[in-house]
Amino acid sequence: RYISVTGVQTCALPICTVIGTMDFFTTEVLDLPASRLEALRTVGVIVSQSLDSISLAQEERGRAEELKAVTGVLRALTSASSEHDAVLGALHAVRSEFGWQYGSYWSIDPQDRVLRFAAESGDAGEEFREVTRRASFAQGVGLSGRAWGSRDLVFVPDLAEVTDCVRAPAARRVGVKSGVCFPVVRDGQVVGTMDFFSTTTLEPSRERLATLQIGRAHVCTPVTLIYLVC
Repeated sequence: RYISVTGVQTCALPICTVIGTMDFFTTEVLDLPASRLEALRTVGVIVSQSLDSISLAQEERGRAEELKAVTGVLRALTSASSEHDAVLGALHAVRSEFGWQYGSYWSIDPQDRVLRFAAESGDAGEEFREVTRRASFAQGVGLSGRAWGSRDLVFVPDLAEVTDCVRAPAARRVGVKSGVCFPVVRDGQVVGTMDFFSTTTLEPSRERLATLQIGRAHVCTPVTLIYLVC
């Protein structure tokens, strides 16, 4: 598309109606022949096709990474011989395979009906670790309590903004940012939660969150089976 604007001659080359356009300018008045305009249109098609190919390749790499992460979790769980081993193995596997810096497992105290710290993996600083070990969460309170109450995966972009979480001040001081938590369910009942944290602010795709949901399902099933056997 060739457009004449006062003092400036422009040629607008569309890449994609969704992605954007490329503009080229000259201070001279040009009389582009039809062959040149057609060549520019061809360039636009080639660029668009290249971007499509790159996008597809990135999606394929992303799917391969998600599959590798789930496989790693399954590998850790299939080698577990006790409920404790299954939980600890899952905690380590999810944290390392999905790229989180720190993870912790919380079990429900049946008498006080609160979540209490039970195990950890990784490192997000000594202060955050100490606060985590001393904390407890009622249903619906904090990141872990929300996952317990909703019986679903909960993601927060910045833990420091979770005002009802006792770990929020420490997270702000030591630089812990995004967090995700999912409930561990056995025989239809929530028996604990697993949470994972990053020292960078994350914006996980829907695909990554869906893969974490798959990971959660793989964690819950072996825990139930091992509990029944033991």
